[in-house]
Amino acid sequence: MPPLSLKKIFTAIIGIIALFHLKDILRAIQSIYSWFGESMEGFNDFSDGARTTIAVYLLLLVVVVAFKIINKSP
Repeated sequence: MPPLSLKKIFTAIIGIIALFHLKDILRAIQSIYSWFGESMEGFNDFSDGARTTIAVYLLLLVVVVAFKIINKSP
């Protein structure tokens, strides 16, 4: 059996704490999603292809930023 590292132990603890607060986390995500949807209402003036392109690039930007934050080396 591989040895447990502190990183794995802290990750497990954070995961357990997140599960205890799952409803609060989902409520926060839902409010952010609602705010994002309301702020994007101005994009309804664009054509369908342009809205799709904007949405894809915004999602790509979120993924890239998230991976940059996660993989940031000290």
